[in-house]
Parts: sequence; C-alpha cells; structure tokens
Amino acid sequence: MNYEEVEYLITNFGKTLLETNDNWDFIELTETEDAYGINIGVYDPQLAFESFEKHHFAEKNSEADQFIGQVLEQEGESIFSFDPVPVFAMQSELSAEQRPVIDAMAQGQNPPQKMGDSISGFAGFGGRGAFGAIVLDSQDNWYCLTAYHVVDVGARGVGHSVFGPWGTNNVIGELALYRDDDFADFALIHISDRSKVESGSVCSGDIALSGKMGSLPVMGDPVSICSSADRRLKRGTVKSPICCARVGRSGRIVTGLVHVTDLAVPGDSGSVVKNENGDVVGLVLVDRGVEVSFFMPIEKLTETDQFVNPRRIPFQFKKFI
Repeated sequence: MNYEEVEYLITNFGKTLLETNDNWDFIELTETEDAYGINIGVYDPQLAFESFEKHHFAEKNSEADQFIGQVLEQEGESIFSFDPVPVFAMQSELSAEQRPVIDAMAQGQNPPQKMGDSISGFAGFGGRGAFGAIVLDSQDNWYCLTAYHVVDVGARGVGHSVFGPWGTNNVIGELALYRDDDFADFALIHISDRSKVESGSVCSGDIALSGKMGSLPVMGDPVSICSSADRRLKRGTVKSPICCARVGRSGRIVTGLVHVTDLAVPGDSGSVVKNENGDVVGLVLVDRGVEVSFFMPIEKLTETDQFVNPRRIPFQFKKFI
C-alpha cells in the first residue's frame, strides 16, 4: 500500500477496528523498504511501570534524600500527600533552584505553577498530569493547556476548579474550554490570578518556547517535553505520524495521533511536545513509557467550532508564553 491508502484506512476505519478488537490498543502507519503498512500494538502495563520506576529511581542523590527527609520530619508527610511524584523526582535530582520551592512548600506556601508542574481536576484524588504551557488568546486571556482526561475526574464541567500539586488551597484556575471527542483531548484552564503561574519550565536545559505552533513532524523527527513525572527534559523521535489509540483511564479511542518513542511515562499526559525550534507541535495523550507514547497535533487548538464552550468564549489562539 502507499502512504495515502494507509492514512485513509487508519483515519476512517481505525476506530472501528479497535472497537471490535478489545485486545488491541493502537493502530499506526509503518514503513517498510518499499511500501507502507499497518502495525497493530498493545500497551504493556509492566513495561510502563518499569519505565516509570526507572525514571524515578535510576539515580539517587544522598544529599537530596537527606534534605527531603529533614523536611518530612519537620513538617510531616501531609505536605506531600496529594502528589508523591515530585518527591521521587527530587530524590533523584534536587537542584539549587528547587530547594527554595521545597522550603516554600514546607512553610505552606504555593509557588507559581509553570510548564512541567503537576496538576489535577480534584485535589488529593484521581489522575494527575502536566501543566502543559500557558496559552494567550486574542483577547489577552491566559489559560493553562493540558489534556482533558487529566482533569476530568474532578473538573466535570466548565467552571470547576483545577489544582496544582501542593494541596486543596492551590487552585490554578477554572476549566473554561475543552475538547473530548474522536480527534482531540485537551482542556484550557482559565487563569484569573496570574500570580498563580509563570512562564518558563521546571526542567533544567529545556528548549525555550518560540510562542508559535509548529507544523506536524514527520517520521524520524526529534521532539521533546518537560516531563511532569520526573521534572526532566526528555527527547524522543517520531515513529509514526498517523495513529489511532486508546487514551486515558476510560480507554476512549482517538484518531489522528502521532506515535513517538522514548518520550513520556505515566504522569506526563498534558505535556506540550516541542520541536528543536521551540515550536509547540503537540500535546501528550498516551504516556505508557519507552516505546509507546502518543501526542495530539497542536493544530486542534485552532478548530474552535469543535470546542465544548457553553459560555461562548470567543477564544482564538495567539501564542504560547
């Protein structure tokens, strides 16, 4: 088959094939020496766990362990009870920049959230994912971009609060717009108090955002994210630009995804995917680790007629900041 034939089959029949085969998790375009074909795959829960464990515990820093231990001993474990992932991450790597953040947390303060921080739709419960990036619209309103399935456990409906990682009093904003259908999974959290967030990234050495949307990468292109799971810059390579896969806890099937290798582990859903120029090209939706990560093309943010928008917000994308 040629490229166009495979693209047509996956786009139009991929969802039906997954619906009629419960043991299949994704279908994608694959390339052979002289033609294109279809690859069918399944998620490996053990592989995902091992990938998660590897990233969190591969490197131990005794000074960091001691520092975290002192904070826990002084303040009690309750300050970390909402999200243990940052603790694991900082046990692996605690930089001088992160120490003031931990000190502030120990004193009950909430530092501003930025790209790579952890967020959820319900404080203290449910799944967590990434603060993807700050989005500015044509009216100069600020939003936090993430995956909808990250916040849908608690934020069931427009107007519900979305929280940062450090407790119930850390409200980032309210769910304002989202899309949750066969071709997209994202949420825009309106930020009314801009002191709650800041531009930049929690990941050392991260690629600065250009502010622009980038074109869809092709097979073999390098991409990167600032991982919310372990607060590190991660790089991967596009394996297939045409995929259909199960997304989130519900296993809802989304078409038109991009398969990328070695990029995201559990907890990275909602991370923005960047090319080498700092252009945002996608949003992580499937974070199964090692070989199995999928992202949604960022161009879906321009399809405003498909948004769930009961408040009729005149959203028009301007830039990432």
